[in-house]
Amino acid sequence: MNTTHEVQNSYISGSMVLMILGAMAAAIAPFYYRIRDAIFRMFIITVSTNQHEECYWWLESWLNEKKMFSSSHMLNWERDYSKDKGNEVVSYLRLVPSLGDHYFHYNGEIVWLSKSEHTRGQGNTSYVTVSITLRARAGSKVLDQIMEEARLREIEEKTKKVTIFVPEDGKWLTACKKEKRSLDTLATDDHVKEELITDMQQFLDSREWYYEKGLPYRRGYLLYGEPGCGKSSIISALAGEFCLNICCLNLTDPNMNDNTLMKLMRRLPSRAIVLLEDIDCLFVDRKSKEETSKGVSFSAVLNAIDGVVAGEGRFLFMTTNHKEKLSRALIRPGRCDRQFELKLSSPIQLAQMYHRFFPDGPPSAAKKFGQSVPPQTVSPATVQGHLLIHRHDARGALERAADMMRQTEEDKKEREESAKRKEEEIAEREKRREERRKAVAAE
Repeated sequence: MNTTHEVQNSYISGSMVLMILGAMAAAIAPFYYRIRDAIFRMFIITVSTNQHEECYWWLESWLNEKKMFSSSHMLNWERDYSKDKGNEVVSYLRLVPSLGDHYFHYNGEIVWLSKSEHTRGQGNTSYVTVSITLRARAGSKVLDQIMEEARLREIEEKTKKVTIFVPEDGKWLTACKKEKRSLDTLATDDHVKEELITDMQQFLDSREWYYEKGLPYRRGYLLYGEPGCGKSSIISALAGEFCLNICCLNLTDPNMNDNTLMKLMRRLPSRAIVLLEDIDCLFVDRKSKEETSKGVSFSAVLNAIDGVVAGEGRFLFMTTNHKEKLSRALIRPGRCDRQFELKLSSPIQLAQMYHRFFPDGPPSAAKKFGQSVPPQTVSPATVQGHLLIHRHDARGALERAADMMRQTEEDKKEREESAKRKEEEIAEREKRREERRKAVAAE
């Protein structure tokens, strides 16, 4: 009997001890984590960045170049592009650290790196965050050295490639880096190229003058002309010439609205070209968009270009195939400072393109090719497509030059049919809206 009581007492005592210990642990736990975190902060330092920040890409490129993770067991393949000795663009695969924890040695210090993926936004957009951890005593100095090396490497990289940014969640995300294209390779009117180069250089050299005069330090251009005349190509080449970033704004994106546009214009990367392509297509049905309050409004675009939130120190390039469709408010001075027409190919341009594809051919062949079609009838894109087909057959390219005219007629017919369908769709939507308005009024 006594034995039974002793067992029960022992059980009760043990339970009470466990309860007391559990209560003590629950009470102490918050203080434990605070003390632990305080101790960690005394001895280690951690910094983080993500894909939406420029320094993230600086750091990733620097780590890959230094091969810091050559001994890591968690790597991914990633495709990149560069030029070989023959100046040809080639693709290659490189190893990059995958999601998870890694470490590397830098100047005698062990540096821990953690890559993690996060999701946010209505569209569940994912992005990657990188955190670097190391001893607090050496932390600040080592971090400064790492980021300075990464920054200098980025500056050097900008002399070789053009960085393309696209919007995501109200921030600019690096989409890709493209090899620079020489302006000499463009089949564009030399006068247009020279005017643009001179104007852009004068702008870049005049920052202090703009500030002294109290003028907004920004510059806007409109490039217009037939499709395929090289509007996008010359912008890309100019970005390479002046070591500029290109920020592509797609205002028809369903996730784009007035508020997002304003955020993007406030957060432009340094030395940026803001690119608005086919601007005439954005507000064809402006009345409908304003009534439904969806997408980007025309007034928001005007404010983004030259309003209070408009970025300073940037270029704006707008392109269009139909200048006559543009609102005067959009292309007035202050928003669009210079306008340039890119025309269809002249005989000189045709000859230059032929010579670039077949540099070893006789000059007479290039001249004959330049006279093979009537002036100002085919676009540089059509000519380039023709020469690509016959890139191993200079004679065939010359003899079949008439194919370019047929291709031009086919392209023109297709564009006209597409434009007609679009106009019919807009007219049909307007008709339905009018019917709904009448029905509401009748009620």
